[in-house]
Amino acid sequence: MNPLFLLSLLEGLLGTVILSLLTFLFGGLVGLVVALTRLSPARPISLVAQLYTQIFQGIPLLVVLGLWLAVEQRLRPR
Repeated sequence: MNPLFLLSLLEGLLGTVILSLLTFLFGGLVGLVVALTRLSPARPISLVAQLYTQIFQGIPLLVVLGLWLAVEQRLRPR
């Protein structure tokens, strides 16, 4: 096998692992904050967390990914 191909493959693997770990940590933190917010005794704060949860449960994942892609493309410098 071509050493350049193996190096590229390892770089892609490293990038995938790093992205997966960051996504796991970020998702866990957001989930923890939303879960604790839903348990809040302050009714308005709890309702906001419940609304957030209901919105993301009701929207298909591909639609959410498409929305994030559109936002990312708008924010990216040209």
